[in-house]
Amino acid sequence: MKLPRGLSAILATLLCASGAPAWAQPGYHLVPLDDGSAGTMVFDLNRRGDVVGMRTVAGETHAFLWRAGTFTDLHDTIDPAVSYTQAAGINDFSRIVGDKWTGEDFEGFLLRGTQVSPIAGSIDFPFDINNRGQIIGDSGSSSYLVDGANVTRLEGLPGEADSMHSVALNNRGVITGYTQTSNGVRAVLWQDGTVMDLGTVSGAQTTFADDLNDRNQVVGFATISGSSHAMRWRDGTMALLPHLAGEAASGAQSINNWGVIVGSTTLSQPIFHSTATLWWGSRVVELDSLVRADDPLKPFVHLLYGNQINDRGDIVVTGVDSRTNAQIVYFMTLF
Repeated sequence: MKLPRGLSAILATLLCASGAPAWAQPGYHLVPLDDGSAGTMVFDLNRRGDVVGMRTVAGETHAFLWRAGTFTDLHDTIDPAVSYTQAAGINDFSRIVGDKWTGEDFEGFLLRGTQVSPIAGSIDFPFDINNRGQIIGDSGSSSYLVDGANVTRLEGLPGEADSMHSVALNNRGVITGYTQTSNGVRAVLWQDGTVMDLGTVSGAQTTFADDLNDRNQVVGFATISGSSHAMRWRDGTMALLPHLAGEAASGAQSINNWGVIVGSTTLSQPIFHSTATLWWGSRVVELDSLVRADDPLKPFVHLLYGNQINDRGDIVVTGVDSRTNAQIVYFMTLF
């Protein structure tokens, strides 16, 4: 199967790091979503490269959709009478879930084009929506799966906490999250009404899940002696991801269906600082190394956190521009 163009560029960069020929050069461009003054936060990225989240507009918090360099403010479509809306998840058909603050309560919504509707089960905080239209989210202290008119409470592990906290949903209807156990917090996988403990790694006190792909591979982090370390669970086994030299801590945030993972690493040298990180198989690189040498932003921008990656290889990152010291969200693309 032919790799998408973006993933071919990632592979070329990883080969360069391993001593491959000089022609294998990184090929990403940085596209800033704004100048950093709007406090933009991104929560999801779909296969088409659509980005959703929230940002500050005239003192209010507004949900937005960003597509191919253009912002669409969704706030007034959702509810012009409120001062807070956010878009939390988007599927490949551009259906969006999020929440709004009414002044008394948070209320979840589903947005299809310009049509806004409540979510079954009165979900307060929806997190994710898949291509089947299934939704996960929280109401009160419990997480739920919403499938049309059917609402299922996500139970915890037998004999442990009575519920799990969901964080991500794949296109097969499988959910990952975490729950409290007598041995500490554990990453879990929910499938067809059954919740499974994903185990742990040697020496870990807790494990947390942040994302999963359609192959049921889960990423997140494990805490060992008070520090977090990026982990991946696949085929029944949890393992720590490879380390960058000088790692003090790390966390995996997003995984695509090719198994490419993005997140961040805290390095201890020359001073403690964060760097956006990509893992693929047994390799690990700083995302800064994927930016083309001729990109005009490369001399000024350091990438801090890898937030999202899709199957096309598009990556959403948070970085800092040395000219303004502003933290800015960037879209990494070849196109």
